[in-house]
Amino acid sequence: MSNRRAAFVILAEDQQQEIVIRRLLKGRGVERHKISSQISPRGRHAGEQYVRERFPIELRTLRRLSFMAKALLVVTDADTCSVQERESMLWTHASAQGVGQQQDEPVLLCIPRRNIETWIHWLRGRDTDEETAYPKLPRPGDCNAEIQTLVRISLNGAARPLPPSMQLFLDRLNRLLKD
Repeated sequence: MSNRRAAFVILAEDQQQEIVIRRLLKGRGVERHKISSQISPRGRHAGEQYVRERFPIELRTLRRLSFMAKALLVVTDADTCSVQERESMLWTHASAQGVGQQQDEPVLLCIPRRNIETWIHWLRGRDTDEETAYPKLPRPGDCNAEIQTLVRISLNGAARPLPPSMQLFLDRLNRLLKD
């Protein structure tokens, strides 16, 4: 975990994912200094590979510092896999590294299908599907209005059906933040 005093650690493939989750947490009342991040370094490996390889390391740290850590939020795109397949890949790799899954552990897997831009596209009021690869934003920070919408939805629900991967994540996030 990058900041040993942080209550929430975000492990993400890229800056866009990190911004969405960080701003969502802040919108839900988590103080800025209680959030730290590990983001895949640009050009070093694929973001998914970085998250998968870093996951057992962050999980060990979470367990060692459980007295001060609230949660580990792992963000990785499903890409062409299902959410369940990507989750299985993460846990299989962690188990192979000697870090098996434990019940009721504060680990939140956020796996947008196909990618985080699917969620942003939906939050802009557009029709989406979880098969299409939507384009990246010109600047990752250009999503404030969308994240404010996501915060409202996480608290009050949505008027239209959410993309299934977003619904799954928000259900998990709400359970985590209740504890």
